[in-house]
Amino acid sequence: MEGISELIERLRAAGVPLDDSIEEAMSSVDPSCFTDHSLEPFLGDRPVPFLITEGGAAKTISAPHMVATLLHHLEIREAQHVLLLGSKGGYLAALLDCMLGPDGVVTIIEPHDEVLLHTSERLEMFDSMGFLTVLPPEALEGW
Repeated sequence: MEGISELIERLRAAGVPLDDSIEEAMSSVDPSCFTDHSLEPFLGDRPVPFLITEGGAAKTISAPHMVATLLHHLEIREAQHVLLLGSKGGYLAALLDCMLGPDGVVTIIEPHDEVLLHTSERLEMFDSMGFLTVLPPEALEGW
């Protein structure tokens, strides 16, 4: 993926916490699989839209430094089950899937119908290592 290795080096130079598993995941998961918008902002360490809703709101994949920092503070270990509230287009879930490995599980609860559909469609095309699922909030009823 053109530009990702340079982005990772800039993040590292800026002091963003990037261990080997985060770097490997960010190098392996192509963010363009989760958006049809230009990756220029993303490669410049800014958020990139993945969806403009019918109401005109831009839904975004967070800036790479925020994604890396979040992953660092989650202290992910292989084979965990991670619950995400909000999908961010599926990119974060795909990164987690890479870090969790074949025995890992990522469950996303996404309250926005358009985002849920977008994320489901994009993750269907993603070659998951473990188990990824996207559910509406109603799936939590009765828990």
